[in-house]
Amino acid sequence: MVGSSTKLNGVDTDSIKNAALKDLLDIVDSVRGKKALVLDPTLTGPIGLVVKFSLLRDHGIDKVYHLEPSPLAVTHDKIIYLVRPEQRNAEMILGTTVDCFDFCLMCVNRSNPQQVV
Repeated sequence: MVGSSTKLNGVDTDSIKNAALKDLLDIVDSVRGKKALVLDPTLTGPIGLVVKFSLLRDHGIDKVYHLEPSPLAVTHDKIIYLVRPEQRNAEMILGTTVDCFDFCLMCVNRSNPQQVV
């Protein structure tokens, strides 16, 4: 075995995973204290490939929710929304955000597989 990194079709997947993990934790750590994470359901799988809930808990995430049209039963004062930049997501966030919440909105673009060559 040459090196310790994982390569798939000539792409170093470990470095991509590590960069994604660092970016995610930077976002989570930018909001101090205990917080909730609200995920676009389409991001659950990709996020699960990068980070375990126990690590998110170590960085202050108490609970993870899926973004949905119905109001969220969030008891946290601080919420991080991690969603795709789509109008329906913006409308759902506007429908669930209450004035007393401090929230952070981060949009995740879909990557084009042809860009990673």
